[in-house]
Amino acid sequence: MSYSAHFANEHEAERYDTDQYAPSAYATLLWEIEQQQLDEVLGTMAPRQFDHLDFACGTGRVLQHVVPQAASSTAIDVSEAMAARARARVPSATVITRDITRGGEIEGSYDVVTAFRFILNAEPQLREAGLNALAARLRNSSSILIFNNHGHLLSHKALLAVPHWIRRRGARRQSGNLMTHRKVVVTARQSGLQVQRVAGCGVLGGRLAKMIPRSAAVRIERWAARSPLSWFGSNQLYVARRES
Repeated sequence: MSYSAHFANEHEAERYDTDQYAPSAYATLLWEIEQQQLDEVLGTMAPRQFDHLDFACGTGRVLQHVVPQAASSTAIDVSEAMAARARARVPSATVITRDITRGGEIEGSYDVVTAFRFILNAEPQLREAGLNALAARLRNSSSILIFNNHGHLLSHKALLAVPHWIRRRGARRQSGNLMTHRKVVVTARQSGLQVQRVAGCGVLGGRLAKMIPRSAAVRIERWAARSPLSWFGSNQLYVARRES
């Protein structure tokens, strides 16, 4: 199944919120850190007043966080089930159901574009089309695209490398994708984007994090995210600009 069709129904959209980002989930712990990293990027690399686009917005998790800081926020998702949840979650934003990877008129230009969990999950052709579409929506050479790779190979997820290689020999996209830093940089460059900043988190992994008290896991992850160990985190946040 193509990633673009993965959350097409209401059941999958609801399960994404209740399961993937449940209060006790490891992804929720990492999202707390990613919000801090995102704020640091917006505070140092974005203009004071910025127009924001959240691509593949899902249920509006990233959108909800950025909206209070933006002059305007637009969100796009190919799934109406996901877009409906984003509208309910962030009524002040403009949420559009559309597949921008198929071309067509560009609805606007933006100072800040966010695209979380898309680059890794999308199959190669969709990934390329998505990045091309986002690069075309950056207002100027100072505008930034913020995206993440939540399957960084140089992390605890390296244990999945062999089964991942086996899966990739099949035609279908499956969960558990992995990407190297080099692959991310090269993929961005192919769409005319230059990576200018990277911040990582997620050194413990979900299984180990569950074996220790939640408060201890939070402290370890926060410390690691501000140390050289962040390079070995499963989640890597990238900031890119159009190449001049």
